[in-house]
Amino acid sequence: MSDFAFLTVTKEGGNPVIRRKSAAEVVPEAASPVYGSEAGNAAAFPDAAGERVFRSAKVSIEPVQAGSGDPSPDNVRAISGFTGAKVTRCGKNLFDLSAAQGGYIDADGVPHRTTDAVTNWTISDYMPVNPGTVMYVLAQTAANAARHAFYDAGLSCVGVATVNNSALTVPAGARWVRCSVRKANEETFTFSAFPDAEAGYGAQVFDISFPSEAGTVYGGVLDLTAGTLTVTHGFRQLAAADINQYGTTLGGVSYVRFTPLSNIAASGSIYSDKYKGYRNTNERQSGDIAVIANGAVYVYDNRFTDRAAAEQILDAEMPVIVYPLASPVVYQLTPVQIAALAGANTVFADCGAVSVEYVRDTGAVIEAGDASTRAMIGEVSGTTASRSLAVGEYVTVGDALYRVTRAVGSGETLVPGTNVTETTVGAELARLAAMIS
Repeated sequence: MSDFAFLTVTKEGGNPVIRRKSAAEVVPEAASPVYGSEAGNAAAFPDAAGERVFRSAKVSIEPVQAGSGDPSPDNVRAISGFTGAKVTRCGKNLFDLSAAQGGYIDADGVPHRTTDAVTNWTISDYMPVNPGTVMYVLAQTAANAARHAFYDAGLSCVGVATVNNSALTVPAGARWVRCSVRKANEETFTFSAFPDAEAGYGAQVFDISFPSEAGTVYGGVLDLTAGTLTVTHGFRQLAAADINQYGTTLGGVSYVRFTPLSNIAASGSIYSDKYKGYRNTNERQSGDIAVIANGAVYVYDNRFTDRAAAEQILDAEMPVIVYPLASPVVYQLTPVQIAALAGANTVFADCGAVSVEYVRDTGAVIEAGDASTRAMIGEVSGTTASRSLAVGEYVTVGDALYRVTRAVGSGETLVPGTNVTETTVGAELARLAAMIS
């Protein structure tokens, strides 16, 4: 019997029938499962109990801005939201960006090395794949920012693909894949997620449609488990007719104030396609936009020489804003249950970061507990000493406790009966008591 599934015998039509049921159907909550949690643009965890439904799965919906750099009238960065969410649960993520090497893959699958760590690309090592399986790629960067090159057993390229936020079938003859991503976009590059190369795990995609009355969502929390969508941000194009004040700051920066919008929070993050949301109210600069304590929106721009000029400029290039709601709006959805794969899982969404609470595999929990317990009893070691050990010290190797009986140098092999002897905590207490008496 495993954590993953059970075989049950039922009688159907007078005959015994074997049925396979998931652990979630058979094991009640009273069984006191051990839960783990993970969060991030991709929530990855290695120790899930197979087929156990996530206790909690949430997505933090975030607006997306086109382009790069600070938004300004000369660098308009359009803001887009979401009318639904695509949440993917798949197996092991093989692209470890932190361990990737400098370089990029060109359109012919040829890797190019580079020492430039800012403007060029980061390239992964070769990673195993199986022909016909599906890669699920999530690259929250500019277009064409993630490239995947497939190679056969002889490391000859058999195909190159550039995809973002979509599925990609591994081509025939492929044995390895390498990935490259622009280093400059590393902070927004999530990962390339693959089915587990050994177990052949695929992905399950959950398409969630938002209620029509919610419109396009620019910020909020999607709780799949509870079946709720909490909208935390609104969207609005400002209008020159709503300007109710013109002035300059103590630092000489010109500004206009707009009449407070309904249901706008007195403070909080604000986004605009033409102005930069600022956070330090003591350093207001031309090109900033903000919500001040009274809930009014302020735009700072030194092109505003007077109110008439400000109205004329803004009437021609009025910014849009995404602003925090004073009272978030909650919509009811159909709850979604997501069952974990056995072992390694990776969960991500196309609209923001995710947080997951899941049932841990019993064996992994026990193993982790054993390691912690052994570490309290004696230093955990392999069969080769990682440091010099003096006579009388204790180490644990596997499930056994050893007392050092002869000095061991760093790098030397621990040999029971020669330089260490196997013992127990009880035996050592008895030995020490005998020595004292």
